[in-house]
Amino acid sequence: MSKTLTASYLLSTDTQLKENKEFQELHSKYSKPASDESLDKTVKTLTEKGHKAYVVEGKDDFMKLIQTLVPDGASIYSGSSTTLQELGFVEYLKANPTKYVNHKAAFVAASSKGDQAGMADAVAKGWLADYWFASVGAISETGEIVWGSATGTRLAPHTPKNLVLVAGTNKITADLEDALKRLKDYQKTLTDGEARAFGLSGSTLAEIGVLSAANPFGAPGRVHVIFVKGVYGY
Repeated sequence: MSKTLTASYLLSTDTQLKENKEFQELHSKYSKPASDESLDKTVKTLTEKGHKAYVVEGKDDFMKLIQTLVPDGASIYSGSSTTLQELGFVEYLKANPTKYVNHKAAFVAASSKGDQAGMADAVAKGWLADYWFASVGAISETGEIVWGSATGTRLAPHTPKNLVLVAGTNKITADLEDALKRLKDYQKTLTDGEARAFGLSGSTLAEIGVLSAANPFGAPGRVHVIFVKGVYGY
């Protein structure tokens, strides 16, 4: 399936999502971009906790920032992310295959051949990449970054030299409790719809990660949080 499975697409095609009144209420709450005041507060808190936080206006500014942030020849890896697809990051990498050492591209190539050893090798190299890209389930105004994983493999990739987390401002919540609710009750329900689009019965939330602050003994600013104003991903 080549179509990007956005929240709006899933809502328009998945009968279970359409008929879930509780989910519809959650969607009304969690699908709106945060106010400038909330965004400013979140950026301030993340910075105070030792992260680097950026705010860009849209897709074009996002790609300009990426080209400034990541030097040519750097090794990279990226998790599966609707956000990165919507922002054009995935297509940009495909259009510029020699710009970076792209271990995710190596993984996809090995996967297309059924090369299990090649896939494992690409993933292992990806965990040690110079830059690892992903999105998140939620980021709270109090500075917690929350994510979930169906496979339980997201913890290791959060340890490379530079972790680049990209999120629309729809993913900002008031606090950690609300961030976890957004992940478990809202994002998980949408990923159930995504799984059904591929013929599965639903998704699995095998792992929940919470990054509360930067490593006080590590390199400063290892975690880069990029907010793109507007609604991206879910």
